[in-house]
Amino acid sequence: FLILLLSGCGYQFGNVLVSGEHKVYIENIENKGYFSVSEKFEEVLENEFYKGGIKVGTSKSKLTINVLEIKKVPTLFDSNNKPLQYKMAISIDYKLNFKEEILKKGEISDFGFYYPERDEQNSEEDGIREALEKISTKIVQNLLDKW
Repeated sequence: FLILLLSGCGYQFGNVLVSGEHKVYIENIENKGYFSVSEKFEEVLENEFYKGGIKVGTSKSKLTINVLEIKKVPTLFDSNNKPLQYKMAISIDYKLNFKEEILKKGEISDFGFYYPERDEQNSEEDGIREALEKISTKIVQNLLDKW
């Protein structure tokens, strides 16, 4: 029923990549903040594209990402006002070009948590990775979903 409804309304499913393109090139991720996340971000993003059926490599479709901000914010405290939980918030902007034409652009923010008191193995890196995974999923969804 849903398929009939959507097909009757003129919606199209597809992606914003140019027809026949199943590859995207990720340009060096710009990251000017205190936390260096470029390599980790590219790794997580590549994995998300792979799950979406898109290969990462040489292509005329170029994805440019700028990490705008990374903030570490305590969000939960014990009775002595000592932080028990931190939120690692990350904001980025992105642009997908095919040659010189901008196909899509936008800004995305998300966050991950870490609990230094609960687990000594848990660190800022865990919170950052969680945020990057969420942001990567949103980027790929935004690029692969075309209504």
